[in-house]
Amino acid sequence: MTTTTNLPADADNVLANAGQAVIHTSETLIGDIVALFTGTTHGYVILAQVAAIVLAVFAGLVVHKIAGAHIKALTLRIGRKTWKAKALELCLNTINDILFSATAAALLSLCVWGITETGFLSDRSELVLVRVAYQIFYAWAILLVLMQFFTVLLGERMFGKGLRHAVRIAFWVLAILQIIDVLPVIVDWMRACQLPIGTDKLTVWALIVGFLTLFLALGIASRISGLCEAAIMNMREMEMNSRVVLARLCRVGFLILGVLVGLSSAGIDLTVLSVFGGALGVGIGFGMQKIASNYISGFIILCDKSIKIGDMVNAAGFTGIITQINTRYSVLRNTSGEEMIVPNENFVTGSVMNYSHTDTATLVTLDVSCAYESNVDEALRILSECVLAQPRVLHDPGHKPWFAVTEFAASGINLRAAFWIADPRDGTVVLKSNIFRAVLKAYNEAGIEIPYDKLEVTLKGTGAAEEAPAA
Repeated sequence: MTTTTNLPADADNVLANAGQAVIHTSETLIGDIVALFTGTTHGYVILAQVAAIVLAVFAGLVVHKIAGAHIKALTLRIGRKTWKAKALELCLNTINDILFSATAAALLSLCVWGITETGFLSDRSELVLVRVAYQIFYAWAILLVLMQFFTVLLGERMFGKGLRHAVRIAFWVLAILQIIDVLPVIVDWMRACQLPIGTDKLTVWALIVGFLTLFLALGIASRISGLCEAAIMNMREMEMNSRVVLARLCRVGFLILGVLVGLSSAGIDLTVLSVFGGALGVGIGFGMQKIASNYISGFIILCDKSIKIGDMVNAAGFTGIITQINTRYSVLRNTSGEEMIVPNENFVTGSVMNYSHTDTATLVTLDVSCAYESNVDEALRILSECVLAQPRVLHDPGHKPWFAVTEFAASGINLRAAFWIADPRDGTVVLKSNIFRAVLKAYNEAGIEIPYDKLEVTLKGTGAAEEAPAA
């Protein structure tokens, strides 16, 4: 399958002359450099330019190192609590970045002025190396400023190491093309070259600009939505589920707005999104049904508040606390540190036991036994004292503990203590252990016996072995 590219009439002329223009412009700079070394130019002119460049680079490095240390010390003393402090830190970092290029370019200009004013060099057209050095200094400063801008705009997480490396490579490729005057020719060709997309025709330049704009728009949207999400999650007066829903809606809204801005900047008619929406609907109806169901279920459980972050639930036999309600799934974490990923659809279509839907308090039961010869009333009193002495046990009228005899067992009388705790997420193993230890100590002091199974072992054949004569 082949793709045809339709060019307008004037684009043919641009494309036909593009190669010659590139060769001419590149040969002009290269020819100037070659003529500088092989022509009639005196050797002292070359040495003067090289010396000026080396001196400018050395001075720039020295100033950058000395002043940069002071600027770094200032940035360390600046707090990161307010936006004013962050803006001041950004300004200081930007100054630190351009300090080398500014110093080197200024000193190089001073050297050139001294060379020309003293009559050492009268023809400025021979300063080819100086012109290239100027452009490299300026390009280096622009690159560092752009890196600072993208870091602030996109955030350090999104603008990571790989993306930084790609931006540096792309920037220096464009800078080299600009230095040899090839970039304007390439841009003119891309503006003239049109690609048929449906009923519209877009130029290559418009597509590239649109792609970059889309990338920046999505990055800005992600950054703004992240800041809005952090601000919303800090609204303690709002319920957690409401905060999560509002934060998700802000993120989705900003991302959609970023996509629309990027597509509009590329010149793409937004009516084509209706076709894309239809295709997306078909995809959801078939292969993406489960994903869409989990996505919608996530908003449902956040809106109807049947499940909230911090609730203790039992899903698929796993008991834990809901720590996250994400777009597609939720995370349960038990007291052992184990986590379970549960699709959001399970909370909507399945049965889930929520231990803290209306009340976070949970009933805990504890069984002990005493011998038939013991004083049962005294045993119950001691059991109640040991339970009520624990600080985690609730005593309010709505959560009264109770103590009762539950069974006359084969080896003793079974007693039960039932009490409420407000923090089941902290577990009950240690709490029960403390109560058992207190009950055991108190029963021993009161002479109350805790029954246990007793086994009688009879060894057969021992008498015959004793009567056997010695060998």
